[in-house]
Amino acid sequence: MTLIDEPIKPQPNQQKKFVCRILRNLGNFLGLVLGLWAFILNLSIIYSKWGPIAAIFSFVGFPFTVFIAPVIFIFTDGIWFPFILAYGSSTLIWIIKAAGWRYGGDDDEVL
Repeated sequence: MTLIDEPIKPQPNQQKKFVCRILRNLGNFLGLVLGLWAFILNLSIIYSKWGPIAAIFSFVGFPFTVFIAPVIFIFTDGIWFPFILAYGSSTLIWIIKAAGWRYGGDDDEVL
C-alpha cells in the first residue's frame, strides 16, 4: 500500500481541539453579536425615555447603559426582553465558552 492509498485519519486529540475551538469561537461570535444588540437596544431605551443628551452621556458611560437601563425598563414599562437579552445572553455565552474550555483543556489557541 502506498502513501497515497492510505486514508488520512485525524487524531483524536486534533478532533478534540477542533471542537474546543469551535465552541470558544462560537462563544466569541455570540458575545459580539448579542452584546452589540443589547447595547444598541439599551441605548435606544435611554434615548426614548430621557432624550438625546442622556443617550450621549450613557454612550460615554457604558456601564450605565448595559447594567442599569434594562432594570429601569422593567420597572417603568414592565418589559423583560432587554434584561433577558443583556444578562441571559452573557450567561449563555459563558456556558458555551466554558464547555469549550472544559472539553479542550487549558490551551488558548484560537481558530
